[in-house]
Amino acid sequence: MEERSFFRKAVKDYLEMRRALGYKINKAAVLLPQFVNFLRQQGASVITIPLALQWAQSNKRVQPAEWAQRLTIVRCFARHWSATDPRTQIPPWGLLPHRPKRKRPYLYSDEEVQQLLQSARRLGGLRGPTYRTRSNRRGFWGAGGDASKTNPPVQDPGCHRTGSYSPGASVGM
Repeated sequence: MEERSFFRKAVKDYLEMRRALGYKINKAAVLLPQFVNFLRQQGASVITIPLALQWAQSNKRVQPAEWAQRLTIVRCFARHWSATDPRTQIPPWGLLPHRPKRKRPYLYSDEEVQQLLQSARRLGGLRGPTYRTRSNRRGFWGAGGDASKTNPPVQDPGCHRTGSYSPGASVGM
């Protein structure tokens, strides 16, 4: 019984440590206390793989990718907690291997880019030049059009700038 109440303090300490190391722990700060409540409700004094899976999949209204994320948060905490309690089971990677399904990005044609630039020219004040500059820079840096396929972005470690590389051309900007 004492260990279950100790989970709360362990989660609090774990989250403080992660914060101090510079990690963003917004989701873990919400989900780990929920996991601890789940363990308490189950009467568990040890983190096990079946309990972690059961909790990760307990919200049937979310996508399987969310289940995988929930399990990852528990996995990281379980790995940390296993140093204190060697009975802790760490869920292996790949139990819930779902990834979010993202929309395919829309790639503007050269004609569409030209139409956007022409529309930006018609804007009054500083908005027009600002949008034209941003659009031109995105195209130059390889964010769209055919240039991104032929000239991949290159990181120049000497000056920390990114540019397009063409064989035989210098990398400096």
